[in-house]
Amino acid sequence: MRTYQAIDSRGDVLDAYLKKMCEWPQQWCYEDSDLEYGLAAIEVFIPFMRWLVDQGYARTTLRRHCDNLCVLGNEVIQRRRQDCSLRNFSARNELLNLLDVDGGPLLYRPSLDDVDQRSFDATCRKLNAFMTRTIAPCRREVNMITKDETDVAVAEK
Repeated sequence: MRTYQAIDSRGDVLDAYLKKMCEWPQQWCYEDSDLEYGLAAIEVFIPFMRWLVDQGYARTTLRRHCDNLCVLGNEVIQRRRQDCSLRNFSARNELLNLLDVDGGPLLYRPSLDDVDQRSFDATCRKLNAFMTRTIAPCRREVNMITKDETDVAVAEK
């Protein structure tokens, strides 16, 4: 009986996070192209959140990782707006570029302290490990493929 309750509870928790995550692209959006890019980032975040829930983490830990993913998505959109050359990269490849075994990008926000940055880095390390394990054989072998190159490769198949 407890097993079924645990499974139902995990499903409810995941549904709540997925619902929350679907709202993020609108929050990050500065212009129309940001919305599409934000949705592509969410496509990377959703399997990661499913994996975290399946690992049996506590709700507070899941909430922290979810909040950090929101910050990461916002950071990716802001960097894309500041550096036009990043507009050629897919969201997945830009995330792989930003993340590594040490964590994520350094956040420059007055309201964040060292504890927040460490929490953010922990989420980024987990996401990096998840992405490199499930998407690419090794991060060092992943070339920064532009969105246009990916579209051409898909069209050629």
